[in-house]
Amino acid sequence: MKLRKRILFITAILFSSCQTLEKNEIKTEIKSFETTLNGKVKYFKHSEYNAKEKFGEIQKDGKEINSTNIKFNEKGVEEEANLFDSESSRDIKFLLKYDEKGNNIETTIYNQTGDLLGKLLMEYDDDRNIIEEKGFVDFYDYGLTLTSRIELKYDKYGNEVMRSSYADEKLTEKITYKYDDKNNKIEENVFNSDGSLKEKKELSYNEKNLCSLFKSYDSNKKLEQKVSFSYDDFDN
Repeated sequence: MKLRKRILFITAILFSSCQTLEKNEIKTEIKSFETTLNGKVKYFKHSEYNAKEKFGEIQKDGKEINSTNIKFNEKGVEEEANLFDSESSRDIKFLLKYDEKGNNIETTIYNQTGDLLGKLLMEYDDDRNIIEEKGFVDFYDYGLTLTSRIELKYDKYGNEVMRSSYADEKLTEKITYKYDDKNNKIEENVFNSDGSLKEKKELSYNEKNLCSLFKSYDSNKKLEQKVSFSYDDFDN
C-alpha cells in the first residue's frame, strides 16, 4: 500500500493565499515523503532526528525533530494523519473522508488545540482521476473561505495534460504536459496568468525508459540548464 503524498501536500494548496503569519509558517514547515507499506497496517510513524557520528557510527542526536503519524481504517486506507514539528511545537491533524469508490473527497485540517484551519475538497472523473481541488481556509471572522482551486485534465491514458491553478478565483498559473508513446513525460510548459510562457522543460529517455537528458528553458526559450544521466547495469 503506497501512502499518498496528498496528505503532506495539502497545506501548500490550502494556505497558498493565507495572509496570517501562523498559517504561512505551516506551509513551509511540512515536508513531503513517500514510502511503501505491505500487509494490513493500522498505524504508521515517520520520525526525523538530527544525526551525529559517535564511535564511527551514525546515531541520533537529541530529541525527535519532526514526525508524521498516520492511522488506517479497517480497509487499510488512511483516515487520520498528525504532523508534529518540535521547533514550533505545532501538531497538525488531518481527517480524511472517502466516497463509495474509495476516493479521498474531503480532508479537514486542525491545529494542536483542535481549532479548524481549513478544508480541501476533491472531485474525480469516472477513472478516479482528480479533476478539481478546492482549498478553504477558516478566517475565524468569516468562516471557511475558498482561497485556492486547481483544475486538472487528462488524456485517454490517464496522464495529466493540463493543470490550472486559481487563487481567489483568478487564474495564477497553467501547466501543460506532453508524453511519448510509452507515457513518459517529455515536455512541461508553465504559463503565467496572461498566457505568456514562464518556463519550459524537456525530458528524453533511453531504451529502458530511464531519463537520459533534461533541459530547462526560461521565458524566452533560452536554454538555462542541461543535465544528462547515465546508468550502470543495475539502472543506478
